Amino acid sequence: MKKIIVLLSILLILPASFCFSKSDIDKTMTVPFNEKQLSDLTYVIEDTAYVKIYSALTLLDELKLYDDFQLLDNMSAVKNVKVFLNSFGGGMYAGFAIADQLKRIANRFEVSIYASGVVASAAVMVFVAVENRYATEDTFFMVHEISIAPTAAMGSSDVKLMNSLMDMLTARYVKNLVKHSNKTEEQWQKMLKNETWFSAQQALDWGLVKVVK
Repeated sequence: MKKIIVLLSILLILPASFCFSKSDIDKTMTVPFNEKQLSDLTYVIEDTAYVKIYSALTLLDELKLYDDFQLLDNMSAVKNVKVFLNSFGGGMYAGFAIADQLKRIANRFEVSIYASGVVASAAVMVFVAVENRYATEDTFFMVHEISIAPTAAMGSSDVKLMNSLMDMLTARYVKNLVKHSNKTEEQWQKMLKNETWFSAQQALDWGLVKVVK
């Protein structure tokens, strides 16, 4: 009985490294990328990946899509990516980043985007990131001026820097709208200033939408 008690005592004070292999410990600390799974935004059927963006654009969406696109890039059977978009907008930085990711994966996949419901604000930037652009006939679009909320602690130099940043972001926004439509920079600037809503048919007439169906 004494021998059993002594043996149990020794086992209790042994370091964890003696009880588990190095590979077991590593697995509790990190997850290899090839063990990751697609997020709730994305699923795959045969050779096509379907991506749903049905909420305000956030940093979390940006991170999820980055990981999803990395995983899809390693799936040789996947040839097409179809993005379904219904969003009031959200974070402008998230919108720009998601747009950049869509442009990047277009080098690997045939990418199409399908608008429904409302596509507004930063979500319009996501929409025009793709060449194959579709919308349902009842979809509404909206563009408006980019804004950054000032804080009480801001000095005059901070306001100047903020205005400079807004000018750069607006220039990028307008540049992409002009590139994917038949309207001029001046026309888009005016629509942004007036917070303009327009229909899928108008978007089609302006070249922003390729097909309404």
